[in-house]
Amino acid sequence: MLTTITPFWGRAEALTRWREAVNAWPHPDVRHLLVNYSAPGEFELDSVVENFSEIKLPQPTDGVRSIGDCLNAGALATSTKWMMKLDLDMVVHDGLWDAVVGMITSGSSDWYNLGTFYLTRRISQRLDEEPVSKARHSQLAEAVFSGRPGVTTRRLGGIQFICTVVDYLAVGGTDPLFRGYGWEDYATAYSLNRLSAKPRAISHVTPSTSCAVIRDELLEPMANELFAKDRRLAVLHHQHEPSVKTHGAADPNAYKCPTRMAANKYRVYELVNSHQ
Repeated sequence: MLTTITPFWGRAEALTRWREAVNAWPHPDVRHLLVNYSAPGEFELDSVVENFSEIKLPQPTDGVRSIGDCLNAGALATSTKWMMKLDLDMVVHDGLWDAVVGMITSGSSDWYNLGTFYLTRRISQRLDEEPVSKARHSQLAEAVFSGRPGVTTRRLGGIQFICTVVDYLAVGGTDPLFRGYGWEDYATAYSLNRLSAKPRAISHVTPSTSCAVIRDELLEPMANELFAKDRRLAVLHHQHEPSVKTHGAADPNAYKCPTRMAANKYRVYELVNSHQ
């Protein structure tokens, strides 16, 4: 029924945590696909989990990786009707997959956006120091969903889109010209909204406001509506120091690379502006 697609390159510690979490909460209707964009010898998967598969992508000729390449390759490789973009730093919790499968089988919409609660760095560090356990993740989810202070850094936001593979491919997937990290999923969500039988209207945008408008008028309202119906329909997300701080601002593959973030944000504006 559903395949989660997770882009990955070279973050072995994050993959270990993700793999443990996925394995702890198996679901018969949910498969997991890792799209490995690591350079040869940079990382090799050493074990397999239930309902899990992996595909590897060749390195880009210019050396700048694209999350779009990963998601598009994953969509073409999956045999399920539905797909879900799933970040490597996502934290699984009890009932998530039951809620997601129930949501898409209800047929109430043609695409969805699960909201994301970003954990504080202190909580993320504590999670890193201990093995994944259902009890610990469930307690954390309960603390987040009940609004306990000091657990998350901001309101429900972010994007983990869920759609049919047919619709994803119909909008052209995720534009591979979005390079490195940043904003590519906003463009995909905007395109899915335009394809929807009941698209949501958004305000006029400028180069500086395009992503904020999509967030405030499309992504967050969708996420909050789902969470209000079933609080299991939200994901938790680790928060760590951006890799740009360790790799340097000149590394286009680093998370939060300012050059790539700015270029990708402008591509979102160009997309939205072309339809307004």
